[in-house]
Order: sequence, then C-alpha cells, then structure tokens
Amino acid sequence: MAAWGQDIWNGSVDETWYNESKTEFTIYTPAQLAGLAELVNGGNDFSGKTIKLGNDIQLNNTSDWE
Repeated sequence: MAAWGQDIWNGSVDETWYNESKTEFTIYTPAQLAGLAELVNGGNDFSGKTIKLGNDIQLNNTSDWE
C-alpha cells in the first residue's frame, strides 16, 4: 500500500470496465488507467465519450520521497 492507503500499480491492465455502447466511464484503479492507455494506444479515440477519475491514482511508490 502506498501513501493515502492506495494500491500501487503492479503492472496489470484492466479493460473490463469498458463497454463500447456506454458513453461515460469512471476509472478507479491503476490497472483501469493502464487499460485506458492500452485502448487508446490500440486506436480507440473515445470520441463522444467521457472518462472520469473516481480516485486519486498512484502508479509508483512514493513513501520514501522527502
């Protein structure tokens, strides 16, 4: 667990939240954010769709930062 009680991204990718017929999505986890990146890099431009962040998303461990 990282600061603020968040999970640190472990490299996994989650696209299960995506449904082409929907127009609004909320991303909650680092894996879902990675899934969004994978979908965009694969050619999905999400034109006409809204994507919101439902949490602060931390991709790396910053617990040792000063």
